[in-house]
Amino acid sequence: MQPAPGQDSCVECTTGHFQDLAGASYCRQCNTGTYADSPRASRCKMCTGGWFSDEEAAVSCKQCPSGTHSSSNGTCVSCEPGWYADTPGLPACKLCDVGEFRPDQAGKGCYRCYDATREGFGPRFTTLR
Repeated sequence: MQPAPGQDSCVECTTGHFQDLAGASYCRQCNTGTYADSPRASRCKMCTGGWFSDEEAAVSCKQCPSGTHSSSNGTCVSCEPGWYADTPGLPACKLCDVGEFRPDQAGKGCYRCYDATREGFGPRFTTLR
């Protein structure tokens, strides 16, 4: 790109920016969910599974935190009830096993159910596994 007339060379776009049009006079910022980790980028890259970018002009992606997974637009989404993400950077949430449950969103683990007849007290659950 070259913003000034009469110059003898082009100026590189900086990281976090790109230019996909020849002869342009400006560089464009990468949108949230994307990044450009090198100068002279002709397009921005999407964050891969388990990673996100929450700012414009990003030069890298960050890991989605525990209790979330990455979406198709490069952001993190909370795991739904019955699902969990026990480690950062997961591309998808994990399903609670048989005999376990997760009552709320953004779970980092599942609760184990106890058989009410065996315990004699009705429904109970233990701590996260």
